[in-house]
Amino acid sequence: MLESPAVAADPNYEGLRCFEARPSYEYISLRGKEEVSVLVGVRSAVADKMELLFWDRMADGTYKIRGKVMRAYTRLLIVKIMLKNHVGHMGNEVRVAVCHLHHMTGKKRAGFCRKHDAFWKYLADKCRRYGVHVLMGDFNMSLFKVVPELRSRGIHAQLCSWFPWVSEDDHSLMSDSCGIFFLMPCAVKRHISLDMVEKELELIKLPMNGGPGQTLKAYLPNSKNNIAKIKDSMIPVPVAEEGEYEPGEYADAVAAPTTQSAVADKKVFKVHEKALDPNIWMYQGANHKGSHFPLCAFTNSEGRRSEESFAKRQERQRATQSRKHPRWCG
Repeated sequence: MLESPAVAADPNYEGLRCFEARPSYEYISLRGKEEVSVLVGVRSAVADKMELLFWDRMADGTYKIRGKVMRAYTRLLIVKIMLKNHVGHMGNEVRVAVCHLHHMTGKKRAGFCRKHDAFWKYLADKCRRYGVHVLMGDFNMSLFKVVPELRSRGIHAQLCSWFPWVSEDDHSLMSDSCGIFFLMPCAVKRHISLDMVEKELELIKLPMNGGPGQTLKAYLPNSKNNIAKIKDSMIPVPVAEEGEYEPGEYADAVAAPTTQSAVADKKVFKVHEKALDPNIWMYQGANHKGSHFPLCAFTNSEGRRSEESFAKRQERQRATQSRKHPRWCG
C-alpha cells in the first residue's frame, strides 16, 4: 500500500465512510532491518527525504507458550524527516522515534524485571542523543510509565494521543497500549481529559473483547488505582525557558500553580489530539485481537509573524524569485 501511487478518493467517500474508498498517497518510508518490524512513513507531498538515525532490536530474553520457547525482542527506530515547508517552533525537520516494547518486558514478568528497569534509561538516552521530537509506539502494559520515567530523566514528555474506552459488559475502564508522545515544549489539547475518564464521559463503549488493549488495572504500576496510575501522563508541564528540565525538576514544575490554558497561551508549539471513528477500523464489524486503532495528533500552532507581516514576506519572496539575477543566468 505504501509503495502504490497516489489515488483520488471515491466521489462518494464521505457517504461510504470505509477504508477502501479513502484517498491514497505516495509515501517515503523506513523500517527496521528485518522482514517484519516497526516502520515510519511520511507523505512525499510534505517531505523531501527521510534519514535513518538509529535502529536496534534488543533481545530481552526467552519465555514459553504451550511448551514452545519464544524469544522476546524490543525494537526502537529513530529517523529524521526533512520537511518541504518550515513548521513553526520546530523548523524544517522532525525527528521521530517508533518503539515496540515486548509485552513480557512491558508487563515486567518474572525473568524480565532487569530488562524492564534498564529500558527506561536506554530510551531516555537515545531520545536525548538524537534530539527526538515525537515518540510513538506500542508500550504494552507500560504505556502509563512512559511519561513519568522520561520526565524523571529530564525529558519534557507529554502524552498527546491515546485510546481509552469503556466495556459495555461491566463498565470497566479500558485502554489501548499505544500512544503518541511529544518530547519538546508544547501545549497539548486532548480529546479526552482526566476528569472525563474518571466520570466515563464521552468515552466510546465497546464489548469487553471488542476493542484494543486491556483494562486500566492491567497496566503498570500495579500499586496505584486506575485514575492515579494515569494521572502523571495527563498532567501538563509548564514550558521551561530552556525547553528541558533537569532530572527531578518536572515534579516541582507540575506542583507550581498552572493550568492547561495558561500553558497554551504561551507562544509554544501546540498539539491537538483528534478522535477517529473506531467503526471505520473494524473488520467485518469486529476488532481483531492484537490489533490497534490508529491515533492522531495534529499541530495548530500560530505563526510568529502577524498576517500582515506574513503577506508582505510572501510578496517579497515572489518578487525575488521573478527578478532576474546574473548568477541565475546559464
